[in-house]
Amino acid sequence: MPNRSAITAEGPHMPSESTAISFAPQMPPVSEDTIYNVDLDNIDCTSTYTALSYFIKEWKRAGGRNPTFIPKAVIAKLFHTLEQKQVDISSVDSVPYDAEDLHECLVLLARIQNKGAAQGGDERNFSILELVEDTLVDRKHKHHLYDIGEYVEVLGPSMIWRLEQIKNVLKTYDLDGETPIYIYETAVDHELKEDEIRWPKEALVRIFGYGPWIWQEWACLRLENKLSFCKGLNTDFEFFDISGYVKELWNVWFMDDRNQTFRDLFDRVGESGQEQLLRHIMAPFDLMEDVISNKDDRWDIEDAGVSIFTYVSLLGSGFLDGFVVFLLQLCMPIFLFSYYNSLNEDEKIAVGTREMLFAVLAYYLFKVSRDVWANFRRVVGISEEVYSKIQSLRKNVWDNGNDSFAQSLGFTFDQFMNTGYICYLYLFNMWILFNVTDPFEILGSVIFFEFLFDLDEELANSIWFDRGSRFLKAGLVGLILQQTVQQENSHTRDTYMEKVFKESSMTKSEMKGLMKRCEDAKIPDGPAFLGTNEPDETIQLLVMEERVTQLRSMDSKTSVKRIDETKPRVYFSGFFASDSPMFERHAKLRAWTQWEKLLFLFETPTLVPDDYEAGTKIVFDELDTRLTVLSEDRLWDALGVSRGRRFWRGVFDVLAFRGFRGRDFGPTRHWRTWRFFFTRLVHAFLSWTSHMIQLLFPFLTFAALIMVFLEDPRTGENVYCYLHQGDCEFERENYFQP
Repeated sequence: MPNRSAITAEGPHMPSESTAISFAPQMPPVSEDTIYNVDLDNIDCTSTYTALSYFIKEWKRAGGRNPTFIPKAVIAKLFHTLEQKQVDISSVDSVPYDAEDLHECLVLLARIQNKGAAQGGDERNFSILELVEDTLVDRKHKHHLYDIGEYVEVLGPSMIWRLEQIKNVLKTYDLDGETPIYIYETAVDHELKEDEIRWPKEALVRIFGYGPWIWQEWACLRLENKLSFCKGLNTDFEFFDISGYVKELWNVWFMDDRNQTFRDLFDRVGESGQEQLLRHIMAPFDLMEDVISNKDDRWDIEDAGVSIFTYVSLLGSGFLDGFVVFLLQLCMPIFLFSYYNSLNEDEKIAVGTREMLFAVLAYYLFKVSRDVWANFRRVVGISEEVYSKIQSLRKNVWDNGNDSFAQSLGFTFDQFMNTGYICYLYLFNMWILFNVTDPFEILGSVIFFEFLFDLDEELANSIWFDRGSRFLKAGLVGLILQQTVQQENSHTRDTYMEKVFKESSMTKSEMKGLMKRCEDAKIPDGPAFLGTNEPDETIQLLVMEERVTQLRSMDSKTSVKRIDETKPRVYFSGFFASDSPMFERHAKLRAWTQWEKLLFLFETPTLVPDDYEAGTKIVFDELDTRLTVLSEDRLWDALGVSRGRRFWRGVFDVLAFRGFRGRDFGPTRHWRTWRFFFTRLVHAFLSWTSHMIQLLFPFLTFAALIMVFLEDPRTGENVYCYLHQGDCEFERENYFQP
């Protein structure tokens, strides 16, 4: 494993701020003149060390003492000065070991880093202004993009970007031992790479407006219309250059004459701000390519351990195979119950049966109960495994109500069959073990049930089932499209604008102006808003290749095949309740005419002044912008919540039916049919039983283990013997016979 060293100045031999202060009897007073006389404007920012050393000399020249006793207000002022001058406060690489002021510089650096990490304060309470000011800062000259104390969005196993604050930056090296790699830590995340971090959307929306995110949805629909599931076609999803096509779509929108004001802003903010925006809006397309190619070894689909029910959950088809497996996993235990429930009561217990039962139950308690719990955490989506990330993506689509009826049924049974069903099956096997009279039968029962548990996964892993995992990869690409497009909010213009209002920084007056522009552009309300499948001929914003194809079709007497004519309609399984064909799930949202109007209706914000110097910190006027909503403190409740706490919150929400009552049956949409509510009702019930039996499973296993040798204190009769009508007497009499 490569060596890793903390960039923070607090090492094992360096006293922390709190330790140093505890040794001082009293902090000496510092006069206002001392603070005022320190020159921070001309600080030498050649390196981190020169900046620290310069300040210490200035501080002592002005009459100050040891850095340990510098007031917090001065530390805060110094921190903001170094931040504005883009000094890397996370690095000690420039600090020489033979410096005379080494200890003082490190003490000062430690205090500055603690100030940046907001130690001792409420990190969840800050204003949008703190995010917006540093959004466009040029970070090219730094070894790492983000610093201690900055608020960023982090992508975890939940597959949702969430806001966190960087607490530490760690430096390690690549396998060659020379190339540095920087890893970030937050209060709840560790070993984060730079591609798992990005600048918050809250800030980018206020600077660039909501137009780029409208483009993102439109690009998803154009991409889905382009992709196909057919080897040999240049539009096959594994062969097609998704990233290249999407970048062309961006250039088409960006260079349009109607986009002049946005183009001026985009050029004005500089390269760093441009990269932050593009990283945001290109995120779903980059994720698609990661899923297909597994270039970073983060999406090893073939070893993900998915089941047949996961295929149904993703694709909304394949019910025949899923139904057969479900019947097998349901009927086999019923047949066993019928058999053991009709055993001859005169059958005697063989020698060693009870001891074998105790050993198996002990194995269940110390091994199986932990496996079941680990699998439960994997299914609910808090594990780093690929299967867990698949379930997280699927749950995000479910939570937003963007899945079809067939997908909803598949997701419900996928969750239950991989959590609650396993626990119930183990408990049923325990009942069988208590009715078995031979140790070899106990072993046979254990082996048989292990086969039964893995039946759905073994079928999905068969060579003939999904060669190369193509259907699984295509299903995940479609799932990313569903998560991004959010079809649930696109049924009417009003519901779509409700989503825009929640995700953007628009005021009510700005929303009224947007609605007025929609009416002027004759964008209809109701189902006709985006719910039309228009032909490709109506598309005006075409990439170069599509324009050439269109011109060829107009020029040649022989018709040139269009995309929709060459794109085959492929189903995962065409039998028994098939859902949409591959890459046709959003066909009803292909109202290209309305989309191309909507793309240019959003005004470009004026937060970045015309005289802004690219790559610098945005400076706002005290009497204007700072009095707006930007400077109002907000409480970010989700900030700093650990993965374990998020997990238990989810468990308690399921047990209390909170999601069922609030999200699914709150403000209802008129287009939601009985199918929507039926799947939510079934899912709520099965999830509650799964979560409850999951929590009770280790206690029930322990109770079964105790029952093997437990005796009734009143009669002295063994519970296990009582269940077998006293047959343990025969066991004792024959225990020592050869």
